[in-house]
Parts: sequence; C-alpha cells; structure tokens
Amino acid sequence: MTNPEVQVCAERYQVGYEPRCRPDSCWSWLVCAGSLISVVIVAGIAYSFGLMLPPLMENFEATRQETAWVGAMYTGCGYLLSPLGSYINHRFSYRFTAILGSLSGMIGFFLASFSSELWMMYLTFGFLSGFGHVMIFNASYLVLLQYFVKWRSLAVGIAASGPAIGILAMTRVSEALLTTFGWQGTLRGFAILFFVCGLCATTFVPLDNLTEESNDRNIFGNKAERITNIISV
Repeated sequence: MTNPEVQVCAERYQVGYEPRCRPDSCWSWLVCAGSLISVVIVAGIAYSFGLMLPPLMENFEATRQETAWVGAMYTGCGYLLSPLGSYINHRFSYRFTAILGSLSGMIGFFLASFSSELWMMYLTFGFLSGFGHVMIFNASYLVLLQYFVKWRSLAVGIAASGPAIGILAMTRVSEALLTTFGWQGTLRGFAILFFVCGLCATTFVPLDNLTEESNDRNIFGNKAERITNIISV
C-alpha cells in the first residue's frame, strides 16, 4: 500500500517545478516598468535642479555658485557612494537597496523643505537625497540583469531611456510645483515621488531565494518519487 503522506509529498515537490517569478516572465516586465518609473523620477529631479536655483538664491540670499553646490552634491555625493550601494545590493537585495534609497531621499527632501540656512540644504538635499538617488538608480538597472535573459538588451534599453524621459517630464512637473507651491512645496513633492520609487521597488522580488527553493523542491521531488515507487512495489 502507498503511504498517503508520501503521495502528498510527491505531488507537492514535482520534478521540473518552476517558481512563478522566473526570468523573462510577465512579472519581469512589471519589474522593468517599475525600474523605468524609478529612473525617470530620480534622473528627472537631478536634471531639473536648474529650475530651483532662482528661488533658492532669493530665499537664502546666496550667490549662484553657492546655491549650485546643492545640486552638485546631490549628483556628486550620490555617485561617489556607488561602491557602497553596490555592496548593499550584493549583501542584501535590490529591493532592500531601492527601498532604503527611497526612505533616504524622502527624509532628505522633507528636511530640506524646512532649511533656514543654505548649509542645511547641503546635508539634506545634497547628501541624504543624493544617497537615495544612487541607491534607486543602481538597483533599478542591476535588477534587470537578474530578471531578464532572452530580452535583457531590450529591458536595459527601456530603462536607459528613463533619463531622457525624466528630462522632458520632470522639468514640467518641477515647474508646475514651483509655480503652485513654491520651493518648499516642490521639495515635499519630490519626497512623494521618492515614495513612488519605493512602491515600484516592492516588485523587485529576489530571484535567488526562489531559485534555491526551486532546486530544493526538485531534490525532494526526486527523493519522493523514488520513495513512492519503492512503496508501490
């Protein structure tokens, strides 16, 4: 007679079982869409900083050169911290890194909106939000290499178009926010956009764990099938 528990085990761990989140699947294209949206937002904010110069210069009574350092630190500090971002990607996951960047950017922009001195903008807008920028930017590109095999070139090309789309779209968004809410409201709007990046990052499900789980199931499936055959005989 066949043991019912062995039958259940054999049915659950079938040979050739594949996880739902596999490369080049429908979920992969959802990840690609999330990556594109994230790149559009973070790159668009970086390229639209020029619109922020006049109101910031007027509010802090600073020169153009002094104020421009805010945008330079946002981009420069972010890319200088790229090795740290790569380590976090490797040590944890792309999803964790992108969500961490989203939180850092949100906190940075929100605190920057309450700045009373220009040096505060260096620390908040420049450093904190710049760190969040590179965390999201790097993770959004690197995750595509994991999710795509056959269509990898196309997926990376789609994400690579994000900065161009961001230049066109975010300049309009930034201009509308500045006209309606002023520079402080604009920075809070940027914080909300970084929250959207965090939502997009939730689609970056780590595939390594699923691959290991699939391999374990295949091993157990082989063992369960052998046990079933022995008991049936």
